[in-house]
Amino acid sequence: MQNQIGISALQLAKSFSATRVYCYQVAFKKQIDSLEVTKAMRQLANKLKWQNNAQAVTDFAGFKLISLAPLTKLAHPDAQITALEPITLLAQNGNEREALQRLINQGIYSGAYRYAKTRRLMCKKAATATTQLIEQTPSNRVALTSNFLEVYKTVTLTPQLLSSGKCLVQFELKHSLAAKHHVTLQWVITQRNAWLGSLRRVRNRYKSNDDMTMSFDFVAVEPNLNAQSTPDGMAMSLLEYHVSQGNINKNELAAAEQSAVVKVRTAKGQTLLHLAYLLEPVFDFDSLSVLEPALLNRIAKKLKWQVNERIHEAHVLCNGIEFYELACGLTKISEPQLSFDTLVMPWRLRFATGSSIHEKDVTSYKAVKPITRERIIPVIVGEHNNTPKNRQRMTDSINAISALCNSSNNKATPFVVINSELELANRLASKEVSDAIFLIGLCDKANKAKLRDEAFIKGAATQFMKLDHKPNIYSTSYYRNVAAGLFSKAGGQLVALANMPGQADLFIGLDMGGTHLRFPGVSFLFSATGAQLGWQIADSQQGEKLKENALTDLLYKCLRNYAQTHNGNKPKHIVLHRDGKFYEDLGQIKAFEQAHDLKITVVEVLKSGAPVLFRRGKNQQGQKVFMNPCVGDYALLEENEAILATYSGQELGKMGEQVTVRPLRIRKVYGDAALVDVLEQITALSRVHGASLYRHPRLPVTTHHADRFATLRQDVCVDALSRMDRLCPVYL
Repeated sequence: MQNQIGISALQLAKSFSATRVYCYQVAFKKQIDSLEVTKAMRQLANKLKWQNNAQAVTDFAGFKLISLAPLTKLAHPDAQITALEPITLLAQNGNEREALQRLINQGIYSGAYRYAKTRRLMCKKAATATTQLIEQTPSNRVALTSNFLEVYKTVTLTPQLLSSGKCLVQFELKHSLAAKHHVTLQWVITQRNAWLGSLRRVRNRYKSNDDMTMSFDFVAVEPNLNAQSTPDGMAMSLLEYHVSQGNINKNELAAAEQSAVVKVRTAKGQTLLHLAYLLEPVFDFDSLSVLEPALLNRIAKKLKWQVNERIHEAHVLCNGIEFYELACGLTKISEPQLSFDTLVMPWRLRFATGSSIHEKDVTSYKAVKPITRERIIPVIVGEHNNTPKNRQRMTDSINAISALCNSSNNKATPFVVINSELELANRLASKEVSDAIFLIGLCDKANKAKLRDEAFIKGAATQFMKLDHKPNIYSTSYYRNVAAGLFSKAGGQLVALANMPGQADLFIGLDMGGTHLRFPGVSFLFSATGAQLGWQIADSQQGEKLKENALTDLLYKCLRNYAQTHNGNKPKHIVLHRDGKFYEDLGQIKAFEQAHDLKITVVEVLKSGAPVLFRRGKNQQGQKVFMNPCVGDYALLEENEAILATYSGQELGKMGEQVTVRPLRIRKVYGDAALVDVLEQITALSRVHGASLYRHPRLPVTTHHADRFATLRQDVCVDALSRMDRLCPVYL
């Protein structure tokens, strides 16, 4: 039978198209800064919520509060609160829908909390207004022997109110990694001190007033302070403060008294002192791969979910849940509410002598543009690594370039052997290498970032190659991937795009990197060829928003680069892909359009938080089964929002049957381009990488490259990076 496309979501069994809410006017007793109104109102709403038996309350239209049920306790020392006549909010109105969404988020959590108590589950608030239901017994799918780690089945509920008034509730099942109860940061300091150099995230072992568990970046242990120390600016010790806040019970007091003091950093960049005993390490795939890679390797396969199992298990965990505050439960999505379809995909990848839809076919049809750098310099780090076997492996990588292009390769120089980045700096001090790319062979102990900086300072590109892989890793496909990286960074172009749907002369990818001070990386491609025209760095900014006029400056740099490579002509149609939500001012976009007589389409490309997309059918026994989607499958949520599959299980081979393919959430936030054209463009751009022939990115190359660039930007020397050729994809 024909497989149907679906998403891992249910819907609330009522419409919120026109919702009656109770309304209250707020008058603060002191003047509130205009920039702080939203924050002050939401803090007030949270306090009233707990005064009124956890009723859902939120802010609306300046100095008003709204709730789903009448509030009986309005007294507050800082504000006068007066009941007004109830009002009706419409889901089709953007601002009113956002306010309703906040009330629904609270109602989802309240219902899930009650449900969890009857099912012996744990309920907690998670990031971005989601709710998690967590089994309290370790997962029976993962056989784990560890004295610090537990693995639990977790389902995350994410509500989304649509303009139609229907509210989807996305459910995502995963395995959560958690520290065992006794594993505090104090335990890490005494029992796993070696972790401290690599430990990134920690979180409170207690909940804050809004029922959230705060997380921090771990900075350092403060050896000169203890729990009885009184930090500057405080009237009491850290121990006394946490006792006064109820964060330490009587049974924990003795242990807390012996706690070390640590420095942590909040999401807003504020540095705080904290007690190590009251914190626990945050474990996830990334952190565990650094702290305990052998353990992660043992359990990695069991942590993944096959899509059919994921859907069924998630349904078991949340089946029968009722949301009393919202006066409804969950039901199946009614077909007219969402539209499912598959893209036509007319685009092709064009090579020198043929076309395909796979970048790996460059080995058959050859690259469209040759290398421009003059030399490939093989560098081995560590005299002990200078073995015939390692030399041969690096030589095989260089020789594999011949599989990618028609021209012969005579660019390799003799091997260079160094023991450190300082030795590399000394050797390069009086040499001109801006026409070269280094193939650097190294093992884990080598300082990759410093080696890269020394090459960048002299204008040389780099391609790294590990010399300590297991022998079976060194295969033809491995050598060709290394060769592809060398080829692209040395000025070559593997592939061009043809038959791109819609009107687009220039694609721009914008992404923020880092945690606090963020640096947007920009990669932009001419749609007809897929050729990267360069990259730019904007000024730093706090949070996920560019500073005023920074977006305009970036757009101008892109315009200038385009003109330099297109005989002075400027693009007529620009498509801007934002990796994540677009927080910038659309006024800058509109002003830029008018100033330069062109059209811009702004698209959000969200790589996380999208519901699982699947194909539903029946097996030979007539049982309902769920399978991974096909490339181009999509679910249309709104007129300008869709869930899109850029990957399929078939592309992953045997592994595709054991994992769930992750789709993207695509939102067109500005511009007159058709959404289907936007989806086609993103799918086409996801087939291009430049340094990975056998596994294309899930993201379009615009945001994939920008994302990689933003990550690199956090580790590289600013001065070194500034000396690099802007046409070189240094981040691959």
